[in-house]
Amino acid sequence: MEAEERKRERGTSSRGPKARDAAPLPPAVVAALSAAKSTDATGRPSATGGRALALVPVVVMLTLAALLFPRAVPPQELPLPRVDVRALEATAERDANYARLAERGLSDDTRVLGTKLRAFNNLQASSADESAMIAGRAALNHAIAAVLERSPAELKLLRAAQVTLFLRAVADFEATGVEGDELIALGGTFVSRLRAVGWIKERTVLPDAAVRAALYKLMWGATLNLTADATLDLSLDEQRAVHAFYILHPHPSDARRTGLAAAWAAAHAASSPAAACEEARLAEIAATEEWRLEKVRKLGTLDPDYPTSFALGIGLYRQRKYAASAEAFRDWLREHPTGPLALRAQNHLKAAIVADSSP
Repeated sequence: MEAEERKRERGTSSRGPKARDAAPLPPAVVAALSAAKSTDATGRPSATGGRALALVPVVVMLTLAALLFPRAVPPQELPLPRVDVRALEATAERDANYARLAERGLSDDTRVLGTKLRAFNNLQASSADESAMIAGRAALNHAIAAVLERSPAELKLLRAAQVTLFLRAVADFEATGVEGDELIALGGTFVSRLRAVGWIKERTVLPDAAVRAALYKLMWGATLNLTADATLDLSLDEQRAVHAFYILHPHPSDARRTGLAAAWAAAHAASSPAAACEEARLAEIAATEEWRLEKVRKLGTLDPDYPTSFALGIGLYRQRKYAASAEAFRDWLREHPTGPLALRAQNHLKAAIVADSSP
């Protein structure tokens, strides 16, 4: 009896012959075997079936070759960081709690800072003269110093309150198409800046609510010169969400956009506009990829799980920097010789080598 039970256990074990027999075969092999089993009208194996059976080893070898040997496959899209949506929701709830605390009352210093920040944003949006901007900046700096000295813990509360108001103002803008006073006071040149880089289409703001909030926090900290304050840093998943948006919606840097605009204007006025426009187009693509690669490198310093060198290989390939692209893929394969991206990296590496050797 025990012998029979052991026999049954061996038959159902994941390492037994039945499990191996149940392992799926490649579709091409299944098709060849099916053809090999076919019979003619007399019930005897057909000649076609015999030929198909002879092809089975060939099909198996070709299938294995496709899996084991890299092919020159040009890379396409960059990988996105993995964002924990629940973590973003927890951050939003935490900010909502901070905003409710702010509604109960803030110190005089913190309320003054909020007022001075609104005034400075209005100055930025109105293109005020230099003397007004200097005075506004001085008043803002004085207000920041007072809060840092006496109530630094309230900075999170003030920021959360203004994030909440900002998100409402952006929603109003999308509903009406009008950049209201509240949006200007809270965001300054937010709308014009996003329009300039293509992140606003008519009155649709491309970033979702989580990315809007994170972008506002970055802008808020930069305006107040508080980027070095670790207590105001974005969470890892906020950074992931923002950088995923950057990767999906890249644009040339502010410094490059001016030069590109001049290049396009000169191209349209050139004696051979088609060639000049193509040159300008390639320059714009290169500038866009350069900006995106800066964001990829930054993300790599923040997110240990992001495949940075793999992504750099793709970005460099898109910039037509094929030798640098190949080296980035080699870096990835040295650190990750196996894994979900290994075969893709090998294929992209071969494509970069081929492209680099082409005249």
